[in-house]
Amino acid sequence: MRAVLVLCTALGLLLAAAPALAQSDRPTVECRSRDGHDNNRTQHTLTVDPSSPSTLWLGVEYGGVFRSLNGGEAWARADTGITGYNDTRTGERCIQEMGRIVVDPLNPNHVLMSRIDSPGTITMTISENAGVWQTTNGGVSWAQIIKPGMNASGSAATALAPGGAIYHGVNNNQA
Repeated sequence: MRAVLVLCTALGLLLAAAPALAQSDRPTVECRSRDGHDNNRTQHTLTVDPSSPSTLWLGVEYGGVFRSLNGGEAWARADTGITGYNDTRTGERCIQEMGRIVVDPLNPNHVLMSRIDSPGTITMTISENAGVWQTTNGGVSWAQIIKPGMNASGSAATALAPGGAIYHGVNNNQA
């Protein structure tokens, strides 16, 4: 129970204290749900590093990606390179609809994060931020690994096999 309390307390603190970085070249959106019920949800994004159980990853909708190296006692933002939209209210960057975070069991610096967004390809507005994002340096920087023309409409169905094969489910029956 203590671990849950620490995680919830840390989550509240990091959301209040961590400023989101604005991206001036991005479109603006109101970065909150229409009904206000799913702000800051984490769903399937809390992940424990299998090679180092004190290292945790957490994706917070509208908040960003965070990493803890001490079992949730302290958290640091770890989402440089992941694109989002600028919030019309604050001008800060928000990252919407995170699906799952997966840590490579053979290389803890290799982490995947799936985004769930509107159906389409990354060349289309709104879908451009979707798909699968990857860091190979423990969250220092991220890159989108889905290619133009591929269906970016993602889901939480993301897996990383030993040896590096990436599996990612898509929505809307598009290849």
